[in-house]
Amino acid sequence: MPSSSTPPPTLRPATSADIPAILSLLLTSFRQFPLFAALYTPLSHDLNTTHDTVFFWRRRLLLALLDPGCSVVVAEVPAEQAPALVAREGARGEEAECWRMLDWVVGTAGLSQQSGQMGGGVVVGFAIWRIRGVTRPFGWAAWLKKLAIDLELLFYRKFYTRKDQDTTRYKSYLKAEELLEQRFYPDPCYYLDNLCVDFRCQRMGIGTALAEWGVESARTERLPVGTEAGPMGVGLYRKLGFEEVGVWRVQIPGGQDIEMPVMRLVV
Repeated sequence: MPSSSTPPPTLRPATSADIPAILSLLLTSFRQFPLFAALYTPLSHDLNTTHDTVFFWRRRLLLALLDPGCSVVVAEVPAEQAPALVAREGARGEEAECWRMLDWVVGTAGLSQQSGQMGGGVVVGFAIWRIRGVTRPFGWAAWLKKLAIDLELLFYRKFYTRKDQDTTRYKSYLKAEELLEQRFYPDPCYYLDNLCVDFRCQRMGIGTALAEWGVESARTERLPVGTEAGPMGVGLYRKLGFEEVGVWRVQIPGGQDIEMPVMRLVV
């Protein structure tokens, strides 16, 4: 397990070969994000529904990698600094759930956090950054790949009911997304869509490094930075100079509504 004195991770653009590692992180570590837990409640009761999450998120990640207005970044450490695969004694609550999912990810899904780079290490975090409010044209090859994925997803959305999501809650989330766009993102910005760090490697500067990467990119693009903060991210963003400009509320039918600070940084 890496220690606090461990050198910072290496950051690099992700490739399609990194998708298994990103999926593993998403399933095991992003579950600590309250909104994800609320929308994907079936995962807590039946791990077999996770096959749907893997299927749809794999395609979502492929679309992100094809999008010229999107940057997917991974953080990796050398193999000798890889986090442990055996749960620490006394793990409880959310941490225990993460370990339970990790067992499924490795044993059933066969996903690995091994780097997609030849001779690389282990991926311990990722971030998805988007230029929100600006559409950049696809090249022909990327556009054709995107079209094929879009058609496949359209087919499944029409004829297949996902088992990994709470349908009613997801519809409520989509309505909240529309209001978020209208109220807080009327103008272009460099937007942090997802940030996830291995649950075994928290508070080691990995999330900070991934966030700082986006802030520097925003300076190059001459755009402000925006995101919504989960409970573990508020302090990180404030440390980087973000300010709270409002609160995004997502109604959760049958559960407790979720409120997240909307954070903004002018660079």
